[in-house]
Amino acid sequence: MTSTAGETWGISGPNFLIGYVILTFAGYLIARWIFAPQQRGPKDLGIPLDALSSPEWGLMRRPEAAVNAAVADLLSDGWLVGSPGRCAPAGRGERPLRTPFHGAVLTAVANAGTHQPTTKQLLADPTVVREMATMRGHLERLGVLTTPARERLAWGLPLVMTAVIALGVARLVAGLNNGKPILYLLAALFFAALFTMAAYGEPRHLTRAGQRLITEKAKANPDLVISKATRKSGYVGGAGRDIGLSVALFGTSALVLAHPAAASAFGIEHTTYGAIPTAGSSGSSYTGSSCSSGGCGSGCGG
Repeated sequence: MTSTAGETWGISGPNFLIGYVILTFAGYLIARWIFAPQQRGPKDLGIPLDALSSPEWGLMRRPEAAVNAAVADLLSDGWLVGSPGRCAPAGRGERPLRTPFHGAVLTAVANAGTHQPTTKQLLADPTVVREMATMRGHLERLGVLTTPARERLAWGLPLVMTAVIALGVARLVAGLNNGKPILYLLAALFFAALFTMAAYGEPRHLTRAGQRLITEKAKANPDLVISKATRKSGYVGGAGRDIGLSVALFGTSALVLAHPAAASAFGIEHTTYGAIPTAGSSGSSYTGSSCSSGGCGSGCGG
């Protein structure tokens, strides 16, 4: 097909549509290859599901989850005692500290003195920062977390797809103004939008193996999910229930319900993490969907 002087941008509608469809698919695949190398690694690294601590599982979600999981463990082990408006060290726990990161969080709370730190303040504590960096380095060496450099690089994929969307929208608007719209371009834009949402939804901090590992861990512990009915009934934590792991994998509801005074002191509210999407699928991001205690509606599954 040859273009005429009246064609928008000098390209006929059918020719642009064909080129745009090719650009969408090829652009996604090429950008994914360039900007998301962590998604090309092995799916299974042979890491046992019981090899990681609850803060490590939490860090695979987000940094706050690692701190909240450690707080839950310290409360369960008797190292911290919660009271209205205050959560302080108990002097001696019922069992040894599980990891150096637990010790760092406990030290940060103790060093705060009469001041009650929140989770965000604990994240900024130098001791916690140092131990979290050590923990992150361990997970990177295991192959479940990407390096910060690769995590930044991975933003190239959604940015490329955003540019593809912008090009399609610009041509659609220009065609409308020129009296020669490409209505079929709307369908192409729809598919481009799906690819773009998938690109934004992928957890950039996790490797392919990391996504698989945390998904398998969550599936192996369905009893740790706190449902809406459980939240309404006032769950207080049963014997043998691993509250720290529940916080790391699924959100803070178990901690809020089992230790309400301590959770309030740390500024922790009900939060539910969404499922980790697999590579190439759309869905919630690494941070997961969340809701506060005042806004848990039908959209916040338990």
